[in-house]
Amino acid sequence: MEKGIHEADVHGLKAGSILTINVSSPHTHFEAYSVLNALPSEGVCVTLNRTANNLQRMIQQHGLDTRKLHFVDAVTVPIQDTRRMDGCSYVPDPRNLADLASLIERAVQGMKPGDKFVIVDCFHDLGYYHDEHTIIQFLDFLTQRLKVLRLKGIFLIDQNRLSRKVKKRLFEVSDKMVYV
Repeated sequence: MEKGIHEADVHGLKAGSILTINVSSPHTHFEAYSVLNALPSEGVCVTLNRTANNLQRMIQQHGLDTRKLHFVDAVTVPIQDTRRMDGCSYVPDPRNLADLASLIERAVQGMKPGDKFVIVDCFHDLGYYHDEHTIIQFLDFLTQRLKVLRLKGIFLIDQNRLSRKVKKRLFEVSDKMVYV
């Protein structure tokens, strides 16, 4: 188990690989976004915990460039926030995982050809909406789609907020684990 994020963690990621970053506090959560410095391509950032507006602002406050990100926001519509931003797709209901997956794929298809990635921020928050069996099924589906589409997958998690079975499955499908 490595502690901290290094450029090699991301540069060594091949298309279709999964990097799971375990964040232990709100402070280290944004440290995990330093992976953006090592990702020269466009990508999708799925937010399950904060509105895209807030997440983008917080990432930028940490000195990181968000211009190459397309956000998929599963928070704004359910909390009835009326603020919208360019470069973002909005999930009407975070319980509808088919919509979430579809918006991720559409965002990727709208990008230039080349090396792309998907960051799933606060993956553990799916536990608010779904049972562990459903989360594991979605994880398996999403990781297979990432492999088929040749996307680098980056999951930001707090492992203490995942059930034992979900954590086990996530660790099985991950090519690399990093702790920050």
